[in-house]
Amino acid sequence: ATGSHFDLRDEQWADLRAALAAITQERVERGVTPTEMGFFITALKSPVFDRLRVRLKDEPSVLIEQVWLITRVIDAFALYTNEVFQEASDLGYLEADPTLDTGGIDAGHKLALLAAIAFGARVDFDAVRLEGIERITIEDIDRAADMGFRIKLLGVARMSGRGLEQRMTPCLVPENS
Repeated sequence: ATGSHFDLRDEQWADLRAALAAITQERVERGVTPTEMGFFITALKSPVFDRLRVRLKDEPSVLIEQVWLITRVIDAFALYTNEVFQEASDLGYLEADPTLDTGGIDAGHKLALLAAIAFGARVDFDAVRLEGIERITIEDIDRAADMGFRIKLLGVARMSGRGLEQRMTPCLVPENS
């Protein structure tokens, strides 16, 4: 996507379309609604915009252009997943499963998409090491609070000599973050 031209059907987006279709299909099978799927995709804007603000803080006109372009791209992704959702829904996949959230799968999907965009790599959900919050107890949450922390899933992606490393794990973060 460059300048004012963007078309999700362009060949350059084929891998991302396939990845989004796979995510959508999995989420439909788990009972996710089209609205929830749209929120899932549009939630990608926040970390991307945060990164842009840091990188382009001294170039406001470029920042505005990039925010507009990324908004168009991510909104197109959300609309595309809605189309895929409808197709999958028509096939009768309607089983709800809370492990999308508790198992870190939802957050892991977002990490894989953002890492692929950030590092120019293929989307690879299977490469994300996932540790969800299903083993976190109320006592763990209370202990963290007593120390001034909360427990949140934290996604980390980095390029190393072994390639793109991605993990999603529960971590202690300061209460005010």
